[in-house]
Amino acid sequence: MALEPRAGTAWAVRSAIGGAAFGVLAVVAVVVFAASAGALVSSPERFGAPFDAAVSGFSGDVLEDGGDELLADAGVAELSVLTTGIARVAGHEVNTHSIEARTGGMSLTMLEGRLPRDQGEVVLGATTLDDAGADVGDAVAVEGAAASLRATVVGVGAFPVVDERSAAGRGVLLVPEDQVRISSPDELSRDVLIGWSSGVDVATANAELAERTGTEVSVPRLPSDVKNLRDVEALPRALAGFLAVLAALAAVHALQSTVRQRRRDLAVLSTLGFQRRQLAATLGFQAATIGLTGLAVGVPLGLVVGRLVWRALAGEIGVVAEPVTPVATVLVVAVAALVVVVGAAIVPGRTAGRVRPAAVLRAP
Repeated sequence: MALEPRAGTAWAVRSAIGGAAFGVLAVVAVVVFAASAGALVSSPERFGAPFDAAVSGFSGDVLEDGGDELLADAGVAELSVLTTGIARVAGHEVNTHSIEARTGGMSLTMLEGRLPRDQGEVVLGATTLDDAGADVGDAVAVEGAAASLRATVVGVGAFPVVDERSAAGRGVLLVPEDQVRISSPDELSRDVLIGWSSGVDVATANAELAERTGTEVSVPRLPSDVKNLRDVEALPRALAGFLAVLAALAAVHALQSTVRQRRRDLAVLSTLGFQRRQLAATLGFQAATIGLTGLAVGVPLGLVVGRLVWRALAGEIGVVAEPVTPVATVLVVAVAALVVVVGAAIVPGRTAGRVRPAAVLRAP
């Protein structure tokens, strides 16, 4: 009844299988997308901020006055100095950065390639790379206030938000010597970036650091693109819910069509000894077959679509594009979809149980 429908029920049954598959696909894709977006928002290193605290506006005083104490602090796992300047790439004004690790191995988040090691090498954000029409291995011109630099792109990175020009996909990372050479001395600002050890309460440690140094200590700031993504994440959820409802309605319609169009088959089954509950179970098994077929098609396609959409969007805004697949949630979705489809067979199953074989089989 589910896979070899007769004329009159074929369209309804096939649309139910297609609707179930499409509904599951949409829900699974949204689950993957939402999990990936949640992992991005909760993991600053994914959007270019691999630190817990930033002492902004640093000009040397923090490390000069209390650097030894800070570096010796057992709670400090990583400490780096981020130097920021301004330059133009392909006519666009962007921040330039160089980073020097004082303890630990903190650096900026890399999406592709490697960090610059020598003069004449740069890492660009994904947006800046697109603006320059370049790729890894190409040469680009970086125009600073003091000089210009022709450099080879050795990687693509995500950059932290430090001012209004900042975006995860917009920026240039150079070695310190190149940054100093192309920049005006008074334009460079330095931030101390700190990564606290595992087990340290970040909020408490940041508050104590601000009190100890008498400076502003901030946590990683969300890029505007990531904020926008977080603000609209309810929309795909609503769309997936709507499609799931349509899929359930399609299943109900298919089962009701089966009862109407295949009354003679149900009557024959009743004559052969099927009881009411067995006739109802027949519709239940048909619903389960529709649901399982929809799951077999929808779950893998949903995983593929969700991962592809996330990679495309993450690549567009210049953050880590690695998708997250919440296996437990996907299993819950699969079980819930099967329960809903089988539950949709309750009313048609009761109708099937009330079929009167004598009247149906005597009918022309």
